[in-house]
Amino acid sequence: MPLRMPRPIKSTSSSVLRFKTRVPADIRDKVKGRKIELPLGSIKQVVTIGEFVEASLQTRNPPEAKARHSAALAAVLRYWEAVRAGPQPLTHRQATALAGIVYRDLVAAIPDAEVTRLADAKQAFRVKLASAERANEFATEVMRHFLADVGMSVLVLALTKAQWTPLLPDFDWYDMLEVEFGPMVDRVLTREGIVIDEQGRRLLLDCVRDAVADAGADVYRKTDGDYSPDPKAHRFPPASDAKPKSRSKLSVTDLFAGYIKELQAGGQGSATEKRWKPIINLFVAFLKHDDAARVTKGDIIAWKDHRLLTQGLSAKTVRDSDLAALKAIFRWAVDNLKLPLNPADGVKIKMPNKVQTRAKGFTDSEALAILKAAHAYEKPEKEYDETAAAKRWAPWLCAFTGARIAEICQLRKEDIFEQDGIPVMRITPEAGSVKSGRFRHVPLHPQLVELGLLRFVGAAKDGPLFHQTRRRKGSTTWPQGAVAGTVGEWVNSLGVIEGKVAPNHAWRHRFKSLARDVGMQARVADAIQDHAARTSGEAYGDVSLKAKLDAILLLPRYAI
Repeated sequence: MPLRMPRPIKSTSSSVLRFKTRVPADIRDKVKGRKIELPLGSIKQVVTIGEFVEASLQTRNPPEAKARHSAALAAVLRYWEAVRAGPQPLTHRQATALAGIVYRDLVAAIPDAEVTRLADAKQAFRVKLASAERANEFATEVMRHFLADVGMSVLVLALTKAQWTPLLPDFDWYDMLEVEFGPMVDRVLTREGIVIDEQGRRLLLDCVRDAVADAGADVYRKTDGDYSPDPKAHRFPPASDAKPKSRSKLSVTDLFAGYIKELQAGGQGSATEKRWKPIINLFVAFLKHDDAARVTKGDIIAWKDHRLLTQGLSAKTVRDSDLAALKAIFRWAVDNLKLPLNPADGVKIKMPNKVQTRAKGFTDSEALAILKAAHAYEKPEKEYDETAAAKRWAPWLCAFTGARIAEICQLRKEDIFEQDGIPVMRITPEAGSVKSGRFRHVPLHPQLVELGLLRFVGAAKDGPLFHQTRRRKGSTTWPQGAVAGTVGEWVNSLGVIEGKVAPNHAWRHRFKSLARDVGMQARVADAIQDHAARTSGEAYGDVSLKAKLDAILLLPRYAI
């Protein structure tokens, strides 16, 4: 079952909204107790990872909270991905690029007021040292108090590693760097979603130490009144160079495979895979890459326009196939914490109001004409026996059951039988695609029995009644779908339908209209046709075979 997409939550003690997401079980032991930096608007907050990653979004405004939540979730997901990939080596260029992020953060974090305070403090310190020129002991005391105030970091910055070792042999250089700069290193690594090995961490500590020294020199220049362009700012590679090149990417193709695998675990997905796989392949070819994290809303809109304007597909096809596929797989990725945002969310197609010039179901005269033609149908010499049988029986079965044409065309011999003395038709996913994924038993109207349906089934060979068990040569459509299309074409060819109406689906509309006319209970009619219950209360309990039979018997016979 997919996880619910994380979203801003309300605090029990405040109206300020919060960020909260559960740590995945497979990495919980690895990350518990570590700190992670979350970007929250213009500020960054460091939190400790436990069973959850949780922090205040520091806003009561829902749209702003949603934006901050998305940015924080993206950072968390990048870090989870890095942890799963394992520690990566780090080149000197990558380490310097990461140190550049620290440098820019430090320089940007010191406002003019702080520079003024530091300038005043530096001047006061100089005055003290000047007054101690002839008193060495006093000068030493001033320095000791200075070191006590600022800590050992001043020595780590003032001395190189080569100078440190002989002067302070009892203090390991990297232990001191870890104490002074380890939190900075952890923040930049978690923010960028990177996990590095031990050698890479030592390299990064050295680079961050140099960056902090350069940031301090920049502040020092300003305290002396030098606000010229920073000579060190351009020595760092761009932040994009910080990512280890060996990191694996999450592909759109992989997302689709994961989505289908989850559907198949529930006994569905085969029809979806067949229908959507070509769309996903075309989308990836259009992008010219297969990196799901790089897909933007602009990409989805460009794809929509390409399909509509360049390839000339109908708005309905693009909406119900192309966009439906992308929205579904990206929604699944977000729900399963693989991506922070659904780039297809909110992408719509303006559909004109559909012009309807007649009822969606067959009229009495149309239904009777089609059923008469079906009853009198004679198989041409070169037509498959199964196809001829579909034209003979599918319209009648649709008329008295309101079933979907594909459900009828995939019926097998074993799906027509007697239960408790009642002739029934079983519609089941075992025979093929069923939209709801649920089986159902539908009693057969007495007129179907009188017309010889059971005799036809008894004489048929085992297996599908209305199609061959293999695809037709050169066809990409499943047999039951191909036969359903053939039946629809034949019905249209009769010339008895006035106006535009779906030649197969119109039976479902007609069944519902007849059900109301004869006083059939709505819940029973829905159960016969496999329509969902309207309320949670209606969904309780089962509609019995007897209740369905009583309802079917209300339907009038056709005088053929």
